[in-house]
This record gives sequence, C-alpha cells and structure tokens, in this order.
Amino acid sequence: GASRYKESKPILEEALALHERALGKNDPDTIRVLLGLSWSHITLSSQFEKAVDLAKQALSRSETLHPDDPARFRAREQLSLAYGYITRSRTDQRGAERRRLAQENLEFARRVFGPEHSKTISALENRGLAGATPQESLDLMNECYQLALKHWGPKHRGTLRAQRCLAEAYSNTGERKKSEELFLSGLETLRANFSRQGRLLLDYLWPLGWFYS
Repeated sequence: GASRYKESKPILEEALALHERALGKNDPDTIRVLLGLSWSHITLSSQFEKAVDLAKQALSRSETLHPDDPARFRAREQLSLAYGYITRSRTDQRGAERRRLAQENLEFARRVFGPEHSKTISALENRGLAGATPQESLDLMNECYQLALKHWGPKHRGTLRAQRCLAEAYSNTGERKKSEELFLSGLETLRANFSRQGRLLLDYLWPLGWFYS
C-alpha cells in the first residue's frame, strides 16, 4: 500500500541513479530498474499515468539496444500492461497502442524464445487481454491456456492465471456457464495446492461474487 510505496520509491530512485552513473542510461540493467520503478507505481500507489511515463522512457532507451535484446521485450510488456490499467476500451488510442505493443511482443517472443516458452505464454496472455474484439480475446486465451497446460501442467500458478483469463473471456462473449465452470475448477485447484493464494485467489473470487449476486 501507500506505506510500502513511500519506503520503496526512494530506494528504487537511488538504485536507478546509481545504475545510470555506473552503467549508463541505456544499459539493460538500468532499464530493468526503471521498469521496476514503473511497476511500483502500479502495484503500490495506483499511479498509472506515472507508470506509463516511466515505461515509455524505458522503451525509448531500449530502442538503442539490439533488436532481440530481452530488455526491449520487458519494456514493451510493461508499457502494454500499464495501458491496460488506464483503459479497458478496445477501440480508443491507448487500447490500440496496447494491442500493437502486445502483438510486437508476441512476435518477438515466438522468434527469440520459441513458441512454447514461458515468456511466449505470458506474451500471448497479454495479447489476449488486449484483443480487438471479445471473440479475438477468447481465441487467444484458449491458445494461451492450452500452451500453459502443456508447459506447466494444471496446478501451476501460470496455468491458473491463464485459466482465470480464459474464464473472463468466456464471460465477455456471453458464455456464462463455461466461464463459471472454469472459475470454479480453477478456484478448487488453487485452494487444494497452494497455502499462500494471494492476489490470484481474489482474482478468482470477485467474478464468482458477481455471478451469484
């Protein structure tokens, strides 16, 4: 919350300044710290516009690196995710930019990491969240979930996250029964296999509350 943000912000800012002096502004490790600062604005303070600004800086810096440098992947991913906290629209300018970044990252991941790598699954999930239509999101999330099952199996947090996104995609296309089944089975798996369920548990519970309200 706010107290953690107040504690971590000066530490991250100091780390960024040290990296910039020692390694330069465009070094991949410096960019990683800058992205961490961006993420802290999302997770600890809900300052989404600031998170977008910092992610844009990171992306701009990463463009000086080799086209296949993973720092470029991380910067595009962060900016796309940050846009997702600001807009849920599929058609406004930021929604379109979010989708473009997610598509570029998916193509990058498939080329650099391979079609079934964990980073590719993550990129596919992000692309599905940014789908141009509910049906496109559903198709992409189906693909993401099947890859996650193959890569991790049904009891991994990555698979459960993909299952939760697929359940929401079914809900958005009006397939409530299928959505509910996925939410309930994922919730059962989560509770049976993880003593610390954290944010993922909340992500499963609140849609079910909406179903039964």
